[in-house]
Amino acid sequence: MRMRTDGFSSFCRRILAGIFLLIFGFSLPQIQALVFSCADAATNLSGQRNAHIAGWGYVDLSGVVIVRSPYGVTSTGILLESGRHVLTAAHSVAGFSASGDDLQGRVEVFSGNKQKIIPWKTVSLHPAYRQGGAWDAGIIELAQEVDAGFAARYPLARSPRPLPEMILRAGWGKGGTGMTGEIGSTGKLLAGLNHHEARTSGKLTKGFLCADDHLPLLLSDFDGGPGNDPFSGFAASAGLDVPANPGVGALECQIANGDSGGPVFARNPCGKTVVVALQVGRISRGADIDHRLNSSWGELAVDVEACRISDWVSTIIAR
Repeated sequence: MRMRTDGFSSFCRRILAGIFLLIFGFSLPQIQALVFSCADAATNLSGQRNAHIAGWGYVDLSGVVIVRSPYGVTSTGILLESGRHVLTAAHSVAGFSASGDDLQGRVEVFSGNKQKIIPWKTVSLHPAYRQGGAWDAGIIELAQEVDAGFAARYPLARSPRPLPEMILRAGWGKGGTGMTGEIGSTGKLLAGLNHHEARTSGKLTKGFLCADDHLPLLLSDFDGGPGNDPFSGFAASAGLDVPANPGVGALECQIANGDSGGPVFARNPCGKTVVVALQVGRISRGADIDHRLNSSWGELAVDVEACRISDWVSTIIAR
């Protein structure tokens, strides 16, 4: 696989080093987030407490927050049940986790037409995190709690989910379509559908800078409409036994720069929305229509499975 970095400062380039693409975005507003099969599927959902997603139903998206670094670089975060902690991708905050680091970013929380801006207090990285590695999870402790009446707080799934599974992605990243790939800048919260296709194993673990063959990563493809299924051919070559899944057509979305750290939602057996994964990257594996790592049709999204990091999250929150 190949990696592309954006034109950030030299400091941010060090953070972006790794095998799979790490998803950052600039901080300029007013462009859609997520890349969709159909441009008409993209609707700004910023701050909505009862957003309706076609093919999914209603969901409260107010706890999907903007994570802004001290240098203004934008990524996405997930407000956890404590109200004081935000889960995000480690590569988004790794450069600011050192003890005594005076460079502090902020989290922006939207609820309807209201906004709260809260400084970071501390940043913790998963103990197994390495640049370009699989355990790409970080937690921001906020300087103050976000009231539950202002924004949603999301629980993490505690056990593995059966695959394939319908999922709902959300993020503040760049926009675009499957034909063009990502375009523009970050600044609107969108949510869209996809499926988790498989867990990483065997050949899929190669290149993630981890010795463990049982990585915490989930993969989903970007189909480009019914009848296409680039993942099935790739899965067969990688030794995976997964059923064919043609996707959800025009409603399907792919992650892009700025969506890093955003939530992947599913519903538990009681119908409650839970976070099943954390968006961290994307890779190109031969089915890419333009052979550029830009969130176009045929690329794969890489997510950290929530149940694999839930004990660590609980430990951080309990401090």
